[in-house]
Amino acid sequence: HDGGEEYKRDRAQQREGVADAKGSKALAGGSVSTSTNSENPSALVQPSASASASASSLTSKLASLSSSLDDYWEVAVWIKLRLEGFRTFNGLFAELYPLLHNELPDEEEEEEDEKEGASEPRSARASRSASRVNNNNTAATGTDAASDQKGKKRQHQRQLIAVKGVASLIRSSRGVVFESVKRVIEKDLMDSTASEPLGGGRPSFVLNRVALARKLEAGEAADFVTDSQFASAYRQLFSVSPFDLRPVRPGGTEPFVAFEVKTEGENVVGLAGPYRQFFTEIARELMSEASPLLVPTPNRAYGNGENRDRYLLDPGARSSKLLSMLEFLGRLFAMAIRTGSQVPVALAPLVWKLLVRQPVVLADLHKVDCYAAAALRGLRNLSKNDDAASSLPEELADQKFVVTLSDGSSHQLKPGGYDLRVTDRNRNEYVRLATRARLGEQSTQIAAVRKGIGSIIPVQLLSLLSWEELEVRVCGKNEIDVEILKRHTKYSGVQSDAKHIKFFWRMLEEFNQEHRRDFVRFCWAQERLPASDAEFERTKTRFQIKASTRSGNPDNILPTADTCFFNLSLPAYSSFEIMKTKVLYAIEQVTTMDKDEGMEVEGVGQVEEEE
Repeated sequence: HDGGEEYKRDRAQQREGVADAKGSKALAGGSVSTSTNSENPSALVQPSASASASASSLTSKLASLSSSLDDYWEVAVWIKLRLEGFRTFNGLFAELYPLLHNELPDEEEEEEDEKEGASEPRSARASRSASRVNNNNTAATGTDAASDQKGKKRQHQRQLIAVKGVASLIRSSRGVVFESVKRVIEKDLMDSTASEPLGGGRPSFVLNRVALARKLEAGEAADFVTDSQFASAYRQLFSVSPFDLRPVRPGGTEPFVAFEVKTEGENVVGLAGPYRQFFTEIARELMSEASPLLVPTPNRAYGNGENRDRYLLDPGARSSKLLSMLEFLGRLFAMAIRTGSQVPVALAPLVWKLLVRQPVVLADLHKVDCYAAAALRGLRNLSKNDDAASSLPEELADQKFVVTLSDGSSHQLKPGGYDLRVTDRNRNEYVRLATRARLGEQSTQIAAVRKGIGSIIPVQLLSLLSWEELEVRVCGKNEIDVEILKRHTKYSGVQSDAKHIKFFWRMLEEFNQEHRRDFVRFCWAQERLPASDAEFERTKTRFQIKASTRSGNPDNILPTADTCFFNLSLPAYSSFEIMKTKVLYAIEQVTTMDKDEGMEVEGVGQVEEEE
């Protein structure tokens, strides 16, 4: 900032000097010209009026251009100065954050303060409470001991307030911390908090997808709490120590997983494929109608507004069983972040904002419940009429101090709210309470998810991330970028410029996003790719195209995949049309990783997905 101000002063002085020089030169030239004209008037050629006007216009344009160039130069230097400032800040931040993150306060306790509406810092209240206790304990020991104790408590209080100030600054600075700096800090924290399981073996659970599929095919109702893959993992893994679910990053090509999925009734070999597929399939379960953990946004029911394909945490999920399931969901989110897997669950931006503690306002409610937000905004903007008992619109004449939450339940905003009418005099209070209730309706569920996240990764790391960054780390990007995938593709037994390889990339570019996701799931057992080149490198992800080893006419063979290693065995098809037909058939029809389950289709060939 100081450098920028100094630069501006220097530029202003330079401009003043140039202007003075130009003025003096013009004045001197004018004097000579006047003297010459008086001595020899016939030597003057008088310009026409149009020529004078043109010259004046050109001079004006040149002056304007010169001024604009100076302004552009100032903007360029201003940007450069601030970029240097950002670089300096990020360099210091990367060095200091590892020293500070362990001292940051427990944010869950801050949340309790927000719920109570307390204006006093938590640390001050805690210190005052502790002082009261210590006063009682030391009353019999004399005034000197009590005074010393109070002095220590005051010092500790000041330290806590200072630390909380640092935490607040970190949260407010996340928008100017470079992504590369965040990645470095994140990797260091992940590596420093990783641990080997105490028993020596990787945690595991048994999953019987075949039995569940048969139950659904028979038309039997499946209970999410007892019959889903999510519930099966919850029953077997929730009691496992979180320390055993923080795997150390392996070297080489060893699979990076937090637990092992053991499948019953399927001949599946390998760890990474079933692990990634589990995350993909539980996301579908969570977004199903049977799920008691998530609810669609109200905008879906309206058929209007944004985020109609997104979900909120169910405000009605308040039982101890459902809250522990939400805590387990938080653990799965954190394990996905640690191991570079994705849980493609379509949560609304409001949920991600609450998870990283970004401020939320009425506009965020509008993105999930447009009608409720519009009603509150309209009520707030009504002209005040203190003389009337009520000047509310007719549709709000019977409105009580009650709101409908996203799960359809009613919630009274204050004691006696079911009997208290909204009037023109108390409408602002209603808007304030209703907005707070709707934006905070998921607070209990958010706390459970954050608790689960914090048991696997340092929860303070969320203070560094924006809501978009957390969503990408958990879910990946919903769009498949073919160019990024191509940059991270290797070839085995085939040249990158082979004819059928060119067919392949042309086909992927022509695929819509749904077909691209189906293709990635076929090859890798999950629907989304790492979001960027940096994320590909961080997770050591690469796609490999191998020559098919199956004998016979390539045009009669379907592609196969090694989902553990993200490998595709691609036959050398003779034409683009044949390749597209075969690949589309494979990605749309093959839904199992069972190595023993192949499909013979007349005129199409055989497909087998391998681990």
